Amino acid sequence: MARTVRTSERTTFGSCVQKWYWAYIDRLKPRQQAVALTFGTVVHEALATYYPPGIVRGPAPAETFIKVMDELGIDLNMRNDDDAHVSGREMGVAMLNGYVKHWGRDDDFEIIAPEMDFRVAMYTDDDEHLADYVGTMDAMMRLRRDGRLGILEHKTAKSISFAHIFLDEQVSSYWALAPYFLNQQGIIGPDQWLDFVFYNVLRKALPDPRPRNAQGLYLNKPTKANPEGEVSKRQPKPLFERRTITRGHAEIDNLFARTSIQVQHMNYYEQNPDMVYKSPGKDCSWCPFRDMCELHETGNDWESFRDATMVTWNPYDAHEPADPSKKVNLTVAGTRKGGWTITDED
Repeated sequence: MARTVRTSERTTFGSCVQKWYWAYIDRLKPRQQAVALTFGTVVHEALATYYPPGIVRGPAPAETFIKVMDELGIDLNMRNDDDAHVSGREMGVAMLNGYVKHWGRDDDFEIIAPEMDFRVAMYTDDDEHLADYVGTMDAMMRLRRDGRLGILEHKTAKSISFAHIFLDEQVSSYWALAPYFLNQQGIIGPDQWLDFVFYNVLRKALPDPRPRNAQGLYLNKPTKANPEGEVSKRQPKPLFERRTITRGHAEIDNLFARTSIQVQHMNYYEQNPDMVYKSPGKDCSWCPFRDMCELHETGNDWESFRDATMVTWNPYDAHEPADPSKKVNLTVAGTRKGGWTITDED
């Protein structure tokens, strides 16, 4: 049976085989979801409601944020730029109100389709079912000024950086696979492809309360000598940024090559658990398995800790097709050296 794989799993596998094994083979996750994940999930839901299909925007995302938080019956302990503790509700409302104020109603683009899960079956040239690649797109969008098509992807982050974006696997997987699914669903035409992936990033921080001058620069507190206040040397980092990213044929070729190799390695480690190993490093600081892994590493009773703090989950539950016949089958043929070809299969 072919493996189901998604980008986050491939990223986890590349960072630490042990972490991947616990998360995707043993299917473990902490009973308490990380604050950052919960916060990001609620912000995503608020933005999904704000961007329904068409050009008319939905309810204010801050209102949806509070509604969902009330339904969950929680608040979250966040940290602001000065490392002070902040209510998650306060931060979420401030962020989303600031977001609408900053970007306006986004009249320049139309939402073609809201959040959707995709599943694409990949085959080798030997007709071997390599894997089912799955993912979730936040929205499909069209620029009204020129008709170009893209995928809208929302992100929340403690700091905004695009240094990695040109090698980002999520962008590459969308670019390589999503058009086939979108075509099969009738969302785009048979000869259409993506023109861009649109990254919409919100920084998790409260707005700077200091006054600003006409140029938008933040000012220090007024003094008798300067009642308006001097321009501060410490200007805050942007709260909201957007980038448009594209890919080419070479990136698609390399994505398929990496995926093929990784799937083979995943199959090997699943069948040979004694060969699973850890990759200790700074990423351990925010790993959900850190405490359990430390007990495992020191030879202590990690299994009791696992049973007390972990639950099992299905990482692909949202991607199980209601109708398996609706899957899009792709033939992924060739080798890294010889190149890859893709053809639709009935």
